[in-house]
Amino acid sequence: MANLYEISSQYLATANQLADMDIDEQTLTDTLEASAWPVEEKVRAVSAVILNLQAEADMVKAASDKIAKRAKALQSRADALHDYLLINMQRTGITEIKALDGTFKAKLYRERDANIVIDLENLIPADYMREIPARYEPDKVLIKKAINDGYEVPGAHIVKKDRLEIK
Repeated sequence: MANLYEISSQYLATANQLADMDIDEQTLTDTLEASAWPVEEKVRAVSAVILNLQAEADMVKAASDKIAKRAKALQSRADALHDYLLINMQRTGITEIKALDGTFKAKLYRERDANIVIDLENLIPADYMREIPARYEPDKVLIKKAINDGYEVPGAHIVKKDRLEIK
């Protein structure tokens, strides 16, 4: 069976041939309607496949969201238990615990990590400051409004595209 591209090409070729022939408009219309049937059937079939793929993609995304939510919950639980273990090892003075079978160990390194805390940023000398330049990027919403209002925006233009909706 021919694909949609081949069928639509055949339809267009038939339409061009008929346009070159000296036939009345009703005959032309009837012939084109009869020729359009395979194109319409193929469009229906392709549309059905698109809807099925979109439905499957939605189901996969829903499953993915559920798995991501579960992973986040598990990580939160692991983080909470990590903090719980840290606090209790600090309280008891225990610095190392090994599994009885030797498969893992928990080791507390006292005052190993150092983080800087900024108490009052305005008191920090300029020598210890860095400049983060502002970032500029085109505001597409503003540009579109300006062009639609009749203004020319150098370096930008609107491109109109076709949209196919299948519901």
